[in-house]
Amino acid sequence: QGQFAPAIDRFLEVTTKFPTHDLVDDSLYYAAESARATAQHDRAFALASQFYKQFPQSPLTNRMALAIGQSLIALGRNDEAAKSLADLVARHPEPALAVPGQYYRAVALHAGGKLDESLAMLEALRADPSAGNKDAALAQIFADAQFLAGSCQFEKKDYAKAIDPLQKYLAARPSGDVAGHALSYLAVSLAAQ
Repeated sequence: QGQFAPAIDRFLEVTTKFPTHDLVDDSLYYAAESARATAQHDRAFALASQFYKQFPQSPLTNRMALAIGQSLIALGRNDEAAKSLADLVARHPEPALAVPGQYYRAVALHAGGKLDESLAMLEALRADPSAGNKDAALAQIFADAQFLAGSCQFEKKDYAKAIDPLQKYLAARPSGDVAGHALSYLAVSLAAQ
C-alpha cells in the first residue's frame, strides 16, 4: 500500500488545480493505477473510465483500456471484462497491447467459469515463453499463460493435459507468483497418471 493511497489524492489534485496542463492525463492515469495498486478496484474502475472518456486521444488511452479490463476482473464483472478486452485486442493487434489484452481476456473467461473459451484464447499465448521474447513483461505473460492453461485443464480434471503447461510455467518462472500452486497442481496431475 505504501505511498499509493496519498498519491491518488495528489494526482487528482493536479487534475482539478491545473485542468488544462499538458500532464493532466498523466495525473489521472497514475491516480487510476495507484487505486489499482491499493486494491481500490471500484475507484480504479471509475478513474480509468473517466480517463478513457476525458482523454480519448492520449497516448496512455490504450494502456488505460487494459486497466479497465483488469479492474472489471477484480470486481468480478468477468463478462464485461472479456468484452472490453476483446475490443482492445481487435483495435490494437500490436503485441504490446494484444498480448496482455488476450491474456487478461483469458483470465476473465477463466474467472467466469468458461474454461474451454479461456483455453482457446490461451492457445496463441502458449508459445515457448523463452523463445524470442526479449520483452520481460511479455515473457512473463507468456509464462503466466502456461500456468492458466494448466490450471484450466486441472479444473477440468484433464490431468494429462495439465502437465505440459504447468511444467513450462515452472521452467520459465520457478519462483513466480503462483509457483506453489503450479507445483501442487503438477503433483496431483502426475499422480493421476
